[in-house]
Amino acid sequence: MALFSIAGIMSTKFEQRISLKKSSHLILQSDFSDLKVVTDKPDLSLELNGKKSLLSTPSVQVKEEGDKAYISINILNKGWKKYLPGRKMRAKLTLNIPSGMIDTLEITNQNGKTEIGQITDLRLLSINSEVGSIQLSSFQGGKLAIKSNNGSVSLGKVSAQVNIDNKVGGIKSFELLRVQGENYLKVSNGNVHIQLPKELYTTNTAIHAITKNGAITANNSLLTVKKIGPGKELVKEASSAKDKLTISVSVGNINIK
Repeated sequence: MALFSIAGIMSTKFEQRISLKKSSHLILQSDFSDLKVVTDKPDLSLELNGKKSLLSTPSVQVKEEGDKAYISINILNKGWKKYLPGRKMRAKLTLNIPSGMIDTLEITNQNGKTEIGQITDLRLLSINSEVGSIQLSSFQGGKLAIKSNNGSVSLGKVSAQVNIDNKVGGIKSFELLRVQGENYLKVSNGNVHIQLPKELYTTNTAIHAITKNGAITANNSLLTVKKIGPGKELVKEASSAKDKLTISVSVGNINIK
């Protein structure tokens, strides 16, 4: 038992680099990593480094099926090894995606922050986070889908259809460059800060923002806010509008610029 205790506390560094084959659809799952997505290098690759217990080994699995590539990163101990003492350290995971290499990226990060640089030309960017913040510098593509259970979401300039669901943490910053199709922002507990294009207010675009418990501030005189119980509601109606933006907050404030 003493041997197990010493081995659990002692740690050693590990590093792995994997070159990935070209795939149009990339699906990545990580259980305990701080994830960074960059576009710095010409090859599609994955770098993983951190510290591990002497009796544990991080698992990296890559499976390819047709045009899809599945990447699974497991840092936490499994089976009897999960009872080893010692501090659990998140790994640092860097995914490099050259521009134009893929058209769909799906990320699930169970525990750790997710940081993504400037991404363009994707049909779909999907981010699912259990615990950890999400930061996206900018995105231009077809659709951006984000689901976060616990952690703040910070977005830069986005030109895409958006569907964002955040339980706890709110949307700290977000500049939406266009509203096309149906767009949803849903927050259970937290504030929403969003900047909209000025021309949006004079086009046939519907906007509905509501907070059940909180305030709404809008910097445009064409938008009218009314009180509903402990919350506020803002509605910009448009006849037969195909383009819609819905912002729904249970507890928190909405700030529209």
